[in-house]
Amino acid sequence: MNNQRKTFSIIVVSSLILVLVYWFLFSNKKDKFLWNKTYQETKKQPYDLGVFNELIKSKGNYKIIENKQSVSKFIETYETNATYLFVGEYCYLSKKEIDTLLSFASWGNQLVFISESIPDTLLKIMSVYQSNYKIKSTYESNVKIDLFYENSQLKDYAFNFRSSNKKYDKNIDWQYLERPVSLDYYYEYTDINIIPLGTMNSKTNFLKFNYGEGSIFIHTNPILFTNYALKESKGFLYMNECFNSINTQKIYYDIGAKYYKSDAEKMYQKSETPLSFILQKPALKWAWYLLCLGVVLFILFKIKRHQKIIPVIEQKRNTSIQFIQTLSGLFFARKQHYFMAEKKMQLFLYYLRSKFSIATNHLEPKAIKLLSAKSKVPEKEIIRIFDYYEQVIKERKHSVDETNLVELYARINNFYKIYKQNK
Repeated sequence: MNNQRKTFSIIVVSSLILVLVYWFLFSNKKDKFLWNKTYQETKKQPYDLGVFNELIKSKGNYKIIENKQSVSKFIETYETNATYLFVGEYCYLSKKEIDTLLSFASWGNQLVFISESIPDTLLKIMSVYQSNYKIKSTYESNVKIDLFYENSQLKDYAFNFRSSNKKYDKNIDWQYLERPVSLDYYYEYTDINIIPLGTMNSKTNFLKFNYGEGSIFIHTNPILFTNYALKESKGFLYMNECFNSINTQKIYYDIGAKYYKSDAEKMYQKSETPLSFILQKPALKWAWYLLCLGVVLFILFKIKRHQKIIPVIEQKRNTSIQFIQTLSGLFFARKQHYFMAEKKMQLFLYYLRSKFSIATNHLEPKAIKLLSAKSKVPEKEIIRIFDYYEQVIKERKHSVDETNLVELYARINNFYKIYKQNK
């Protein structure tokens, strides 16, 4: 009785703790904004892209590639003076879609990726002597942003990431492009095709890559194009200068690539471990904490089992059919057809004796009529079996081939079939 009261008290106290934790974490929040990277096109959260979306619409012809729409079917590969644009955290593209985009760029168009992670296939096209550009991460709260345009008016642009707590800045992961060491040796050659356009804390976060008749722009910090960044004049100026060298007459704005595809190409994952990704998202983080707490409580309550584990006894299986199939296959492979025909006939006669109580030592016409009456199988079908057995199987004996064996089997099987139908 005391143990039951103790268990009940523990359950009540644990439940109260969970309720208090939930109330403290979620019910006491007065801030109506979500201060984490969301990157939604039409939303008004601080780190959404609503303002950016409206500014892009105002620049020229604007078409949206929606979710579940394939880039390969949406873009005309052979058109010119057009731009493909993606802005988001992850860019999910299949091999076919990447090939389409590269062909699109080679005809004089532009590809613009503003993303923290893009497919490795796109980074590999900038490779020099098997050394690839790589996307790396650094954790900062305040970063200094620079552009390398000749007439740039952007001076002393510093961006501070604000979290839900206004009292301090929070370190977040910032992505940048790491230049292969081999490029230093072949700098004169690579400088023609790969052009750094901007940095974040002196690390390249914006570059241009000439491809065919067109070009590819890669920017690794979409947070600099969010509502919170564009509310400042320097943030607005930064976006305008970034797009000065980008053709905005006709833009294909890809929203669908934000959503995971099973055939998407492998990409750089900014999280070092799955747990680090979970801990960066508030909802996932607290779900993880509650899960861990639940596991601890489960262990505490179930550390002493009330009853030993009952072993599972497997039900015995009838393997007679598999055994017979194996033996018959062996005899058939050795071409012992006469032996198998004799066994088949013996089994048939045993079936007649046990099922219909008919003596099978010597079947006379009266016995066949009686068997036909009891089984409701026509006499001619029964006579066909015994005639074939007497005139073919017994006469030929060891010269019986597989055709004769199959024929005998078919006649006997037809008897069973008619009997079951008329039963």
